[in-house]
This record gives sequence, C-alpha cells and structure tokens, in this order.
Amino acid sequence: MNSLRREEGSSSSSPNLHFMKVDKSSSFSSANRPELSVDQSMADDLAMLGEGMEGVSSEKLHGLSFEQVFLIYKFLETPMQILIDGMKCRSEEQLKKYFRQVAKQLHPDKNCHPKAKEAFQKIQKAFEDASKFLSSNKGPLRGPSSFCPANPTTSTSYFQYGAGSFQ
Repeated sequence: MNSLRREEGSSSSSPNLHFMKVDKSSSFSSANRPELSVDQSMADDLAMLGEGMEGVSSEKLHGLSFEQVFLIYKFLETPMQILIDGMKCRSEEQLKKYFRQVAKQLHPDKNCHPKAKEAFQKIQKAFEDASKFLSSNKGPLRGPSSFCPANPTTSTSYFQYGAGSFQ
C-alpha cells in the first residue's frame, strides 16, 4: 500500500515525508488504489497552520469582507472612479443613488478599515465634481439610463458601457 507518513522522532516544524513507489503497471480500481494517509499529529499541525492563516487574513482585512476592502482600495487608487462611474448615470438622482450605495459601504462609522475615512473623503469630492458636471451639462456623456452601475463593488470597465467611445 502506498502512503505518506511522518518519520518518527522528527520535529513538528519540519516533518520528513516518505513516498512509496507506485507500480505503473497496476490498475487503479477502487480496491487497489494507492492511499494517502496522514497521521494525527500532522493533521493537527496543518489545522493550526490553517487557523493561523485565518487570523492573519481577518487581521489584515480588519474583520471586513473582501468586497469592502476592495472598494476602499478601488477608490483610493483611482479617486476619480466614482466620477467615471457617475458619468454613466443619466440624472443627478441616479448619481445620488449610486453615491449613497458606495458611501454606505465606505463610511467610517460602518467600515473600521484604517483607510476608510480617506476613501470616503475622496468619493465625497468626486461626487461633488460629478454632480457639478451633470448639472452644468444637463446630462451624461451618452447612453441609456441603465449605464449607472447597480453594484459598485464589482470592477467593471468604463469602456464596457460604451461611455468612452467617440461620436
């Protein structure tokens, strides 16, 4: 029988694993399929490693979902993203609705990430700029009313909606 096993007397930090050679000519039916076995102490080590990684992940994310952290960095790295996404809206009302969706997720009272406040301030400024543009030009660049993104947490391309093309 083929197996994977830890060498006796080895330290838990660097287990020595041994593989037994599989005869290539043998068939692999369920009766004679090679088995992989892990002893209990190795399983415990792997479980502790997994728990440790989960702790690191949630600590880095500050208890937030990946989508919330993605949204913060999306607007920090490209502060005008809300302006670009907002240009896809046909009215100030649609822009306000989109801004409220984003602001709800980034507001420092709801989002404990250290950069949430900075991201929130940047989207407020971008919203003001987009709102001024819509009110001064009396409309969007072009496109149907469905151009205003429904879910601001998804990363969609500006050109996917056709808003970046020339006439």
